[in-house]
Amino acid sequence: SLANHSLDTFELRRQIKFHKKLKGNEWLNTVSSAAVFNAAFDLRKAWKMKFEDETNKFGVPRFKSYRDKQSCRISDCKVDLKTGKITLPKVKLKLKIKAHRDIGGIPKDTTFEKDKVGNFWASVNFRQDYEYSVPDAETLNKENTLGIDMGIKDDFVILSNGETYKNPKYLKSFEKRLAILHRALSRAKKDSKGREKILKKLNVLCLKLKRAREDFIHKTTDKISKDEKFKCIAVEDLNVAGMIRKNKPKKDENGKFVENKQSLKRGFNKATADASMGKFLQTLEYKAKRNGKLFVKIDRFFASSKLCNNCGHKKEDLKVNEQHWDCPECKTRNERNHNAAANIRDEGLKKAQKV
Repeated sequence: SLANHSLDTFELRRQIKFHKKLKGNEWLNTVSSAAVFNAAFDLRKAWKMKFEDETNKFGVPRFKSYRDKQSCRISDCKVDLKTGKITLPKVKLKLKIKAHRDIGGIPKDTTFEKDKVGNFWASVNFRQDYEYSVPDAETLNKENTLGIDMGIKDDFVILSNGETYKNPKYLKSFEKRLAILHRALSRAKKDSKGREKILKKLNVLCLKLKRAREDFIHKTTDKISKDEKFKCIAVEDLNVAGMIRKNKPKKDENGKFVENKQSLKRGFNKATADASMGKFLQTLEYKAKRNGKLFVKIDRFFASSKLCNNCGHKKEDLKVNEQHWDCPECKTRNERNHNAAANIRDEGLKKAQKV
């Protein structure tokens, strides 16, 4: 019940079995029962996420639009990688697949999805029992520990070994075409065939943008996580959602709204969202663990840019636009991003050895 902040999945499944026997509901028997029963499980999970999330991020579950992606999950599909086929139960449909490598493990659930463009995808969940071997903290040092600092303006990933990866800024190359299609969509007549064509073109362009970002993220994280020179990877625990959040409105003593500098922050929010920092760190974490590396997150309030990596002096008055600064103690010329990456490496090394 909603009063107990949960739904009884077994009760919902009993109701589904009852309705399948009623006259006029023969269509429920044309598909696999696992697909229908899994929908009840997903409904329970959606309500549970709504009530247990303190930030109210998920909201109340809603019916999907026919324009949105549609998906179903089937548990009893037969997956044969040797013959390259997925057999669907009930309908006995065989889908051809290309198995580029032996995945290993036991195939469990198979999710079939139709995206907004109209393409169909099948995602197979394999159960794999892996034991990740984490390197001993005593073997870690500055040479085999990698610190990573994140940037937005020019360099996206700055490594403590001196390497950098430029920010591709994919949105900039797609922005004009997106604006043209958005204007055409706003002028199109509602529920017309012309509007559907424009919407499909817009979805195709958004899909290309998404794939370009994912391609860059996977290639970059692969190269970093598979580097055999490093046993430990240290990053900052960034609050990306807070970084792109709008400034709160401000009022003076008379109750009138005053400038909150949101117009200045709008460009920063846009660039941060385009960079996909959260997705990058999430992908890097699981790939680092999969490749047997220790992944360490340091405190997000650690002053990595203000500390001199040579002597440890903290420059309190360091401005955001200062790319290079001289340490008043040891007179070392520091480059902001590489100095921050070195400090993240040292702090991550300390945290790993304490644990």
